[in-house]
Amino acid sequence: MANYVKALQEEISRLARKEVTKSQKSLKKTAVDVRKENSELKKRVKSLEKAVEALQKAVGGEKQAKEMPSAEEVKGVKIQPRSIATLRKKHGLSVLKMAELLDISNKSLDRWEKGIGKPQSESKKKLLAFRKLSKSEVRKMLAALKTKKAEAPEPAKAPVKKAVAPKKKIIRKKAVKKAVASTVLPATPIQEEKK
Repeated sequence: MANYVKALQEEISRLARKEVTKSQKSLKKTAVDVRKENSELKKRVKSLEKAVEALQKAVGGEKQAKEMPSAEEVKGVKIQPRSIATLRKKHGLSVLKMAELLDISNKSLDRWEKGIGKPQSESKKKLLAFRKLSKSEVRKMLAALKTKKAEAPEPAKAPVKKAVAPKKKIIRKKAVKKAVASTVLPATPIQEEKK
């Protein structure tokens, strides 16, 4: 009986090993595929980062993108309205120009300077990065902004519609005057007495 049990155990362990190797083959294949895909994605990310760096150098916003503060730095910073105004005046910018450079709404910037609202995290990041820029860097950014505007095609103007309603009223008034002039009204008793 011991021989049967031992033979049965060996057969069970052999079948179990066979099943494990089958399942491991499929797992190994998927692991290899995942590694290949991962290495391809890493290569793509590197090439995209190089392209972004080249574009930033061409535009001139390289320093601003590199020195963007982290979320932790932004949380602890409170930006006072007068500091926004002094920063803008330091660089000799109008509200509109500074808003264009920061890529935010000029109305929002104006409200922040007046103390009506407060900038949110993304806008705070932009303001803190702008704070670190020198005057020459700001001038370069302005020049790049002007060239972008010059290169951008002008939007098509909407055709001007002529006012049609006043013409209809004039035509109606003329028609009424002609109708009144052409009809002979009977004399009223008051007009007859005057005669």
